[in-house]
Amino acid sequence: RQTAIEENAVVFTPQLQRPDLAQGMGKALKQTIVVENAVGAGGTILHGPPSGPLIKQPSGVERFLSAVAIAAPGRAIAVGKGGAALATADRGATWTPVPMPAAADLTGVHADGQLAVIVGTGGAVFRAEGSAGQTFAAVASGTSSDLLAVGGRGPEIWAVGRGGTALRSLDGGKTFAVIQTGVTTDLLGVTVDEAGVVITGDRGTILAGAGGSLSPVASGTTNALTHAWKNIVVGAGGTVLAR
Repeated sequence: RQTAIEENAVVFTPQLQRPDLAQGMGKALKQTIVVENAVGAGGTILHGPPSGPLIKQPSGVERFLSAVAIAAPGRAIAVGKGGAALATADRGATWTPVPMPAAADLTGVHADGQLAVIVGTGGAVFRAEGSAGQTFAAVASGTSSDLLAVGGRGPEIWAVGRGGTALRSLDGGKTFAVIQTGVTTDLLGVTVDEAGVVITGDRGTILAGAGGSLSPVASGTTNALTHAWKNIVVGAGGTVLAR
């Protein structure tokens, strides 16, 4: 993935028909994507209002930044290679390094108010809760598989990764339990809302469920599905799916 766009800053409106996706979870969909912060290669951070334009902001790092999450209005966290983590409290105008307890490549971040959970390679999970600037602490994940994405709603946090790995927490990321997915494909995206969890991955994989159980959902595509947001799934080749 060359860029990562925070799911809470994405809005879809009718503009582009995709009738070829009208099967399984897919149906005709029109979309507009609106972002406040986007991150990518070479420490790139783009910031701007939903109406645009997006302007490059100095990040102070050259490492690939793989994910960004909005914690609250004006506050966000970006993470990336080599344990890089940055925080902003001024809507992305400036970014400050956040120390991590280990130098794992960081691949995903979930932030909600004062809570932040970061995942990375080798099963790394780091958690912080409280006022801005606090220290992240390592959390036992129960896996050594690379974790590629994390998402949550309230105290329910999910992390997913290589080889069909899925973890679930019911205490805001303090502890995790391994969840059987029934798949061995890499899982690349996860979203949690009032209806439950949706997980996406390679080869068109979609899993959905509630209460810790997961079931496969036909996607109608073999493209890698990289990101999920509520009832929207996107992926390689311009794939856009909606329930």
